[in-house]
Parts: sequence; structure tokens; C-alpha cells
Amino acid sequence: MIKNNIDSFVSFPLMADKTLLGSLNISFDDELILSDDQEEFLVMLVEGITIAINQNIMFNQIVSSNSELSMLHSELNSSISYAQKIQESMLPSDELFNEIFPKHFHILKQKDKVGGDFYWVREYKDGVKLIICIDCTGHNVPGAFMTMLARVLVRESATIKGIRDPSGILFQMDRALRRILKQESYAGMQDGMDISICIINEEENYIKFSSAQRPIIFLEKGNQEVTVIKGDKFSVGGYYEYEKVFKITELPLDTVAKFYMTTDGYLDQFGGPNVKKIGKRNFIQSLNLIQNLPMDKQKEFLLNELNNWKGELDQIDDICVIGVDLT
Repeated sequence: MIKNNIDSFVSFPLMADKTLLGSLNISFDDELILSDDQEEFLVMLVEGITIAINQNIMFNQIVSSNSELSMLHSELNSSISYAQKIQESMLPSDELFNEIFPKHFHILKQKDKVGGDFYWVREYKDGVKLIICIDCTGHNVPGAFMTMLARVLVRESATIKGIRDPSGILFQMDRALRRILKQESYAGMQDGMDISICIINEEENYIKFSSAQRPIIFLEKGNQEVTVIKGDKFSVGGYYEYEKVFKITELPLDTVAKFYMTTDGYLDQFGGPNVKKIGKRNFIQSLNLIQNLPMDKQKEFLLNELNNWKGELDQIDDICVIGVDLT
């Protein structure tokens, strides 16, 4: 708006997205007569000032938002770090693991601070030994929640109910998990767990294996190459039309030298010259190569193989590998 009188006054509203940011007011002592070029210059000046003010407002909003995001990020990291401590406290201690299985190794590398892989060991009062390797659906926080549920189900099946049959433990855990997660049809959530279980009875000279989705690998005494036991083709949890029956492999204990359990994280890691998965074949070849090494050296070899294969790529899943020497 331009007013021409004794004292001239010009006022330009500063608008951005239909919002009034302010105004540019200019007064003159003399009568104001503007040429077209001068008016165009003033319009450009107003537009420039408007843009500058709007950018400054947006910058301040971003700074404020970043500050809030930084605070939220810090709080989230603190919460996850605390959750990591809780999850790690649920695992058997290294001392207990070594007491039950003096010659063993275990690798647990969650993709994030917390994850969905989990293991458990126990020795009953009569000397029967139990070892379980579990891969829960998902990783990070969802996977961690599932491991807490897995811990409860393992305790209920193996400790409270005292089930000594690995297939019985899988059956009990499957029924309980489907009931808890309300998995009554394929329409419901299908989260579950891939589980390997081994039970050892030295007095009665047997070792029993059962597995849902994951292979169990063992070395017979006198052999240089391992044998692979395929797991059942269904997980613990998830709707299934028929009653799940988990098979058992039973072997004389004195014929087995070593055995191995693994979740799918190690085998599914991408890398190598052609950016492919490590795969079961390469994993088995690695196990065959290291059979004459002590268990701590086997662990070191497998970790080096994993890191060399992965290279600069990210870890794609949680990883758990367990090896036990029974000799």
C-alpha cells in the first residue's frame, strides 16, 4: 500500500504460506513518487526479506526439533542399553556353562544391542544335561521380547514340568506359545521360534536330539567329517493345521565325539567375493577343517571366517553357534 502526502509512507506485508510474518515499513520526508524499476526493486527486496525471515524461523524449528530428537535418541539408547543388561543376565553364566560342558564354545552376536537369539543349559540333580539353542522371530527389541518369552517357556517345560524328552519340550513349548499368542488360524500373528535341543544321559549312555527348523550337526568318534541331522520343517509357535510331532534322534553317547547347534544368522550372512550367503555347505566345510582343534581355537576360527566373509558389510541377523566336545 502506498500513500502520497506530505510525509510518504510505504508498508509491505511479509507473507509466507498465507501466514503474516511481519511488515516492512518505510517512511519519507518528501512526497514519494516511484518509478516502475524502483517498485520492482522494492518488491524483490520484500520477497528476499520474507524468504530470509521464513528460513530463519524454519531453521530455529529444525534446531528445536533436532534437540528434541537428540534427547529422545539418548533416552532410547539408554533404555536399550539397560534392556541389553537384562537380556544378558537371563543367559547362563560362563561359569555354569563351563561347569556343565567343560569343553565347549559358544558364540552369541546379536545384530543390535539386543536380539532374538538365545541359549540355555541345565544339569538336573540326577546328572542329566540339557542344552538348547533358540532363534526367535525378529531381532532388536521384538526379538528380545520373544527371548524373554522363550526363557519362561523353557523353564516351564524343562524345569517346572521336568520334561526330559527333547521332542516333549518342543511340543510343550509349541502348545504354550500358540496359546499365549492366540495363534488359532493363519490369519493371526505367526511369530515363533526355531529351536535345537540336546539331552545327554551319561549313566544310561544316550544322547537325544530334537530340532524345529534348524539342523543339528555331530561328529561320530573315528570320523573326520560331521553328520547333519535335519530339523523338522515347522517352528515352535505359529498356526499349523495338524498336531506337530517333533522327531527324536537318539544315539549311544559313547559314539559321539562332538556336536554343534546354530541359528540361521551365521549361515545367512552375506559377503565373500560374490556377495552371497555363507551357506550350510561352507559352514560344514569349516567344521570339517577344524575337528582336530580344541574348542577355543574352533571358536576363533569360525569368528575369523565370519568376519573375513562379511568384510565391510553389515551383520544381517542375530548369530548363535554352540559347539560341545564330549570326549
